Amino acid sequence: MAIPEARLPIVEEIQNGDVTVMNTSALRRAAAMAGAAAALVTAVLLTAAPAGAAPLSAQRPAATSAPEATIVPSPPAPAKPTPKVPKAAAIPSCTTPPGWTWVAVANQLGVCNPFGWAPTYYITPPANGIWACTTPTGWTWVAVASRLNVCSPTQSANSYLLAAPAVGIWACTIPWGFTASAVAFRINVCNPFGGAYSYLLAR
Repeated sequence: MAIPEARLPIVEEIQNGDVTVMNTSALRRAAAMAGAAAALVTAVLLTAAPAGAAPLSAQRPAATSAPEATIVPSPPAPAKPTPKVPKAAAIPSCTTPPGWTWVAVANQLGVCNPFGWAPTYYITPPANGIWACTTPTGWTWVAVASRLNVCSPTQSANSYLLAAPAVGIWACTIPWGFTASAVAFRINVCNPFGGAYSYLLAR
């Protein structure tokens, strides 16, 4: 459909001395014709739009917000061993029952060996937050320390800070049934002499 061109009439001028006076009726006619042309253009554009088309404002894609960042808790500071407290609460034994652990060992004469020296183990059920010489099945550990004459009667050996596996704790191992949602390389935490990985447990 052709759009008629709006033609503005020539404005009449009346010379009055040195002042040019514009014919106001001609100005009004020109403004009315310009407005009618603009309305006609708008009607043609709306008629040409396909049926069912959404307004231009509705066709703009909705703004999407950025995904929320996952907050990962920082690994805790390494715990300090407390060798004397667990031993005082432990039971001296010549063996370690299944599912138990031991927190210290000592060579004793004529106790676990009637003819000489033999180790005596200070045994205890596993519990959160105790330093143990072994990690019982189903447990993990969150720190390790090399200690003299604690888990070995004659030299240094590792003690492990026990923890029951749970979602959200940093552990030195990934127990069965768990996975890791983050990994951190830490010094003197899961390795008493250098760096090793800690795992943020998850299911």
